[in-house]
Amino acid sequence: GKSQGPNRDECPPSILCRDCRAKNSTPECGPYTFQKDFELDSPCAVVRLHVEYVKATNHTNIYDDEVKQILIKMLHLFEIEQKHYQNSEYYYKPIPFKSNDNTGLIWSFARPSDDQQVYGFNIPNNMVVVVALDDIALIATKYYHDDYLAQRAQNLAHQIRKALAHHGIINFLGKKQK
Repeated sequence: GKSQGPNRDECPPSILCRDCRAKNSTPECGPYTFQKDFELDSPCAVVRLHVEYVKATNHTNIYDDEVKQILIKMLHLFEIEQKHYQNSEYYYKPIPFKSNDNTGLIWSFARPSDDQQVYGFNIPNNMVVVVALDDIALIATKYYHDDYLAQRAQNLAHQIRKALAHHGIINFLGKKQK
């Protein structure tokens, strides 16, 4: 049969989520928690969905206070997970290899496929995060007129771009790839 996500059969039911069976994980289930295997692509998809919806419909009223609070929490989450082992309370399942927190990249438990990562700092996922952060900066400026939120998103995107250039480009046959 099809996989229903990592550890699906190892979890006891939760009052808030009848299908959730996650043992000893944080954060607890809540109204915005679907599955506890933190993946970077999931919050980025929410941002992309909003951007594409506005492009297709010109309905900008979706950018209300609730969406702004979600974007702020998302940015805060990215900032925490950039130093996962130092700052994060997230725990789902033991990680086979403890990565270095000083990469400048954002940590993630799982790949977009829901498979657990061996190394927490996934290059393609971090590239997607940069696009989402650029979108957040644009949304913050254009719809919320919030320069502080826009600057936070731009600063984090800059840090990740720098880390991608350092850690995501390899030497091949003695030449640095561009």
